[in-house]
Amino acid sequence: MKKRLFIIIISIFITFRAFTQEAPPNVFGTPDSLRLFFNLGAAYNLKITTDYEYQQNDVSLNVPFEINLDYRFRDWFTLNFGLYFAYNFRMYETPFPDESSITYYMNSLFIRLPFNIKFHPFVYKNDAYRNFYIGIGFFPHFWPVNGYYYVKNKKEYYGSNYAPQTSDLIDGRLYSPVNFGTKFSIGNAFLISSKGLFGLELYAEYLFLPYINGYYYGIDYKTNSNVLLEFTASFGVSISFGAQLMGGND
Repeated sequence: MKKRLFIIIISIFITFRAFTQEAPPNVFGTPDSLRLFFNLGAAYNLKITTDYEYQQNDVSLNVPFEINLDYRFRDWFTLNFGLYFAYNFRMYETPFPDESSITYYMNSLFIRLPFNIKFHPFVYKNDAYRNFYIGIGFFPHFWPVNGYYYVKNKKEYYGSNYAPQTSDLIDGRLYSPVNFGTKFSIGNAFLISSKGLFGLELYAEYLFLPYINGYYYGIDYKTNSNVLLEFTASFGVSISFGAQLMGGND
């Protein structure tokens, strides 16, 4: 009898404790939070190709600018979507059998529509970590501007890689003007005022389809025994300035 009474008392105490214990604080003061961010960054593009002889001493850099919205529907998770523009500069050399190599300069514009999911693992740790996140996302990738410039025999050549006016460049139909990629990121955002934020992010991106493959026209372009394929992975850093539009600690 005493044992049963003891179990009943313990059960009542646990139940009472569960109903009266304070829930973890909502760090935003409201169930939902909406933020607007402006991001500026820089990224190095790592080329993965089947033919490193075709393009030597390759250097490729992105300078992205992004406008996006963070919708934090739970303390632990944020949905992020926006509009991304990036200037891409690329420089490489192509050797020719009967003459010295030619250095090509490529200038491009990338447009993306990113969608990311951010997980906040340290949301209840302290104020410095409440916006820390690990993110993964996907994006459609568009390549509307793809220009070239080079000098050969003291003569300048320039135009669009999609319709090159020279035999020194590959067929413009080999490029992939539409692509699809994925992104992994880690970062944090800090309150610098009651509504203002400053953020820092490290990220990696990967495009699924190769740039040069003849995918859309069924062309298998070869510079030697290998079909020329060029995949791209990017590693970058960005800073962001944001404003609280809805919710927050007000």
